[in-house]
Amino acid sequence: PVRYDAGGGGDEGEDEADVDGGYEPSAFLGGDASVRAVRVCGFHLLAWAEGRSASRSAAERAGAAPASGLYTWGENAARQLCRSLDGGLDYDAEPGLASSVAGLLPDGELPVFGCGGFHTLVHAGGGPAVLSCGGGEEDDEADSVGEPGDEGTGAAPPAAPGLERDGSAARLLLPGIEAEDSVVHLAGGHVHSVALSAKGRVWTWGSNSHGQLGWAPVPPPSEAAVRLFPPGAVRLPPRHRPESAPAATAAPPRVVAVAAGGYHTLALTEEGDVYSWGANHHGQLLRASPSPVDPMPRWAAVPGMTPAPSPVERRGAAGGGGGGGAA
Repeated sequence: PVRYDAGGGGDEGEDEADVDGGYEPSAFLGGDASVRAVRVCGFHLLAWAEGRSASRSAAERAGAAPASGLYTWGENAARQLCRSLDGGLDYDAEPGLASSVAGLLPDGELPVFGCGGFHTLVHAGGGPAVLSCGGGEEDDEADSVGEPGDEGTGAAPPAAPGLERDGSAARLLLPGIEAEDSVVHLAGGHVHSVALSAKGRVWTWGSNSHGQLGWAPVPPPSEAAVRLFPPGAVRLPPRHRPESAPAATAAPPRVVAVAAGGYHTLALTEEGDVYSWGANHHGQLLRASPSPVDPMPRWAAVPGMTPAPSPVERRGAAGGGGGGGAA
């Protein structure tokens, strides 16, 4: 079973679950459940559980483990649990089925899901859409979108570009994604989100207060807390580019992994290079920048990581290092 420690959710987390040491999610879901994956978010948690009760009759399911699906618990002030709580509570210490997305997920398949400080992200499998719940703090510094019908906390502008409503879920469309491509990873920062496709493309959306989107303009301080951007594609500049090749025509690196910090974003390429952009107040971009905010994706010098050789260096090594071969 999956086991993890509770607490430690950041310096803002004062109301933590009363858990001694660690615990197994399956203990909350019932001994009949098998937990396949867990995500620890800013103030809430996600788990994909598979229970044998999903194939039983209604009578057999009574008192047994819950059906397979995405379960959420923790903070819900921004509606990030993808479900409603009895009595209008904004916190639930018990895992519950994420009902607002349950009917949109394929049966028996582990979906791609992730989360940020105040939101949850799920890819339903196939197609360009990402389902999203939650989004903001009490000051409405929203990242994704709130569930339809939600008022106040966590609700993004209903006319946000690239947004469609589908029942009780919010559907964000990734522009330019190809029909044969699919989302393979989702990550969230404090108030922004990142998606990676199987073909190595990256999309970001939400707040760009610190340049964490990597493609949108950084809004002035007076607008940074309330201005949200729809999904947009991030184009990484090639680290090794012949001087004769224009930057606009050079093939961008293929990304194989992404991660989001509070206000910065990281991408790992198939050649082993790390790119970073966003806030750099504490050196989190792993490179020097002219200001504490750098909205341009650039190569980061990761300590202990050997840089990938350039194409010229690779051709030289293949030709024995030298001298008479045509470049």
